[in-house]
Amino acid sequence: MTPVSPETPAEVKAPAFCKKTIDIEAGTVTWTFGNGTTRTLVFDDLDDATKIHCGLHGVSQKGGDSYAAAGGDYAFAIAALDATLQNLHNGQFNANRSSGEAAPKGTGELAQALVRLNLMSMEQAANLLAGADAATLKALRANGEIKVAIAELRAERARAKAAATPAGEGSLTSVLAGLQG
Repeated sequence: MTPVSPETPAEVKAPAFCKKTIDIEAGTVTWTFGNGTTRTLVFDDLDDATKIHCGLHGVSQKGGDSYAAAGGDYAFAIAALDATLQNLHNGQFNANRSSGEAAPKGTGELAQALVRLNLMSMEQAANLLAGADAATLKALRANGEIKVAIAELRAERARAKAAATPAGEGSLTSVLAGLQG
């Protein structure tokens, strides 16, 4: 193998398959594919029934996204959906972030960890984390107690998944039997 010299150019990252751009002021959505092809939809060109359908579909998706990390925890899911619906009623579509600040990672595990540590209820954790900025979420995730609680939660989920795996579908027994051939 030939060693890489410092002069070797960095690996070029492939373009995204498709980038979607929403322009609120123009009332358009543009899809730009990695091969340069673009398509644009002008919202005002749609009939009223289709506009309503698009809006309701979007609200449904946004609501579902809000509790996607709930992991089966109803209290977290309901609190996350309530916070999202309240934001929409307040005219706020996007979370409060500084310009250029990335969206924070999902907070489902973090909320579950706070509950596991007996610090608060799931509803309190979800509401607290919904208002937290990215730096606070990062500091919480870096906390040793939180890391242990998250590791325990992940281990429990992995055990449950393993227990639910049928004997012939990638179970430890079937994998070991394949090795022993």
